[in-house]
Amino acid sequence: GASIAPLPCCGSFRPGKPTEDSKPSCTCDEFKATNRCKHLASLFEPNAACAGAVAASTGGSGSPCPSPANAARAVSAAAPSDGRPICSCQAFRSTGTCRHLPPSLGGLAGGPPRLPRSIAGRPPRGSGDDDDSPRRAVIVDEARLEWYRNAGKVLSGPSPGGRGGCGVFLDVDGVLHPLGAFGNDMFCRWNLLIQIIEATGCAVVLSSSWRLDAEGVQELNDRLRESGAAELLDICPEPKAPLNDLGNRDVDIQRWMAAHAEEVGWGARWIAIDDIDLCAALGSDHVLLTEGEEV
Repeated sequence: GASIAPLPCCGSFRPGKPTEDSKPSCTCDEFKATNRCKHLASLFEPNAACAGAVAASTGGSGSPCPSPANAARAVSAAAPSDGRPICSCQAFRSTGTCRHLPPSLGGLAGGPPRLPRSIAGRPPRGSGDDDDSPRRAVIVDEARLEWYRNAGKVLSGPSPGGRGGCGVFLDVDGVLHPLGAFGNDMFCRWNLLIQIIEATGCAVVLSSSWRLDAEGVQELNDRLRESGAAELLDICPEPKAPLNDLGNRDVDIQRWMAAHAEEVGWGARWIAIDDIDLCAALGSDHVLLTEGEEV
């Protein structure tokens, strides 16, 4: 889905575009009186938020700018108990977090919302089930997950999910369903992925930030298996700081290719399907850019 945004430091934070249905606000008295407050400072004056974080983390000594981790801790520590940033968007109402709030204040840092199983576990639209259908049970295969996360693994031979002479780096939010989807809108484009797999015999590597969530990885493997397809060949490595404007999505795909391209033997026969524009880094021949429209 959305890229992993930097923390509100030095003005680099760019929240998701607010609309009439997505207006960040706060429960504190200051916001009620002025529609602005220190808890949401990074949405209005990012540099001021950074300066406040510096002062809080250095005791006023004023280093140029804290690291993202220190900035997050400082902003969080500075927020008094009388204010709780909230948003009017559908995603926040459903999950308690969204892309319109800074990550340090509970907003998404690019990963998928950790949806309650009662929401994320429902079958995709078009499956014939409605909202009253039984919930999808997700039981994580810990051994498979550990294998995916093993940086020293070798993909040649009978590796889990191994197949094909071409590959797809797969995003989820904005690709398999619109951004902000939940309920029966989740995975509403699943059949398109299955058509690609059946037509090309490609292997799938999960590049989405869903790879950071064990249940998210398992749910994708469950759905692939139920559709008669091979499970994920692998997942991209976890992002390493510092993060770029793309949340290191491009960097992590390149890291995976550097480690495994020779093993899988894809050559130039691979593509990244994503709603983030990765063309500059990966080349337009290797990127299928989706619109990722919000619901």
